[in-house]
Amino acid sequence: MRQSVAAIASPDEEWVEQSSPEPVAKVRREQIGIGDERSAEGVRGFVEEALPGQVWVGEAPGQPLRLLGSGIPEIDQLLGGGIPRGDVSEIVGARSTGRTALTCALLASSTREGELVAVVDLPDALHPLSLEMSRAALERVLWVRPPSVKVALKSTELILGAGGFGAVLLDLDTPIAPRLPGHVWPRLQRDARRAGVALIVLSSHGVTGSFAAVRVGLESTRVLWKHRVFTGMATEMKPLRHRGVLVPGGCMVIRDRFSSGEKACE
Repeated sequence: MRQSVAAIASPDEEWVEQSSPEPVAKVRREQIGIGDERSAEGVRGFVEEALPGQVWVGEAPGQPLRLLGSGIPEIDQLLGGGIPRGDVSEIVGARSTGRTALTCALLASSTREGELVAVVDLPDALHPLSLEMSRAALERVLWVRPPSVKVALKSTELILGAGGFGAVLLDLDTPIAPRLPGHVWPRLQRDARRAGVALIVLSSHGVTGSFAAVRVGLESTRVLWKHRVFTGMATEMKPLRHRGVLVPGGCMVIRDRFSSGEKACE
């Protein structure tokens, strides 16, 4: 294979030439301004001239952002259209804050698009009837009930590596926040990006750190009654991190199993 390189002189030597059968050109250091602020421009200009039509400067075009919506307009609007596919998102909240309703809505939305979804359920808390009531196609749901955190993480990695899933829910809601190795989230984030899967992590403590592209906080605000009959909980939903950036404010109070938005809150 024919190689082409450009050689640049260093301060200590008149010429520095990379090993190559046929170097295409040489340039003295003073010609491109090495050692001053013009260095980058000089090198760029020289390389473009020496290798015409073979050098392109700039960033690779980014892929369009694909989102997984919940099917609930108020929530999707708050999240900028939904949670990103090919990345990690986290839903943080205590029990009875609507976490189940929100995750069921996201998973159901994926199955309605004809996709497969997986639930890695460490606390063994998934209620299939609740998922079905969210209009999810249960025949498209893979339910994994691992015995330990280690097995849960390994199962998630295997599912992401297998491909073919639209969304994967990793439920790590345990009474004590699990202590996870530092390599866990970089690896799972990489696998999610390769597979184009929306990886949703559910926790009560917040475990993904800065690796979550979107983090949503849920908090119960009051009990809802109708004619002395309990109808649900009003939940405050607040994006804590959006597209990798901390969100300073903005939230929404959701009521009736995430069926509608009640009001915006500051």
